Amino acid sequence: MSGTVNITLSGYSHAQIYRLTAPTYQSTSGVTFAGQTFDGSKDGVIQGAQTIESIDVSDGIFQIPMPITSAALVIFTK
Repeated sequence: MSGTVNITLSGYSHAQIYRLTAPTYQSTSGVTFAGQTFDGSKDGVIQGAQTIESIDVSDGIFQIPMPITSAALVIFTK
């Protein structure tokens, strides 16, 4: 099930999100990290353009939508 993670972190105003996504929890292809994948790589070099999401704090809370079969690395900055 998809949902939203709410994080209250005083003193921080911005966050960058690097998402790990896959079509299903059993996927061995179609897996991406920050929009990039190893699918189709013949030499082990990651493919595709990197996509980093940015969010700003709102009313003291970071709201991070989390799609099903995903994880997120979140880097907070002041």
